[in-house]
Amino acid sequence: MLCRVADGEGDAFGDLYDRFSGDPLAAKAKQDLLDAALDQLPELQRKAIELAFLKGYTQVEIAEIFEEPLGTIKARIRRGMIQMRGMQDGALNPDDSGREESS
Repeated sequence: MLCRVADGEGDAFGDLYDRFSGDPLAAKAKQDLLDAALDQLPELQRKAIELAFLKGYTQVEIAEIFEEPLGTIKARIRRGMIQMRGMQDGALNPDDSGREESS
């Protein structure tokens, strides 16, 4: 479960939690969806997100662990969360996949 927000980064799955609150079967589906989304991320993005949201490390601490600049870690986490949000949207709204925006 994503449990903590570090350095102002928003919780990409707050919407998902609201949709499934109180329903144990839906909670299991939510966890499966999150696990599948994490598994599809590149390894470095996945590890950074796991450290930040599952283990509670700050982005500064993660930068020290990876021995990389803070900006690199922030970008890695943000890109991963954006990717996961896209996966979440596709999984929850399968009818919308493949539709093009009309201008």
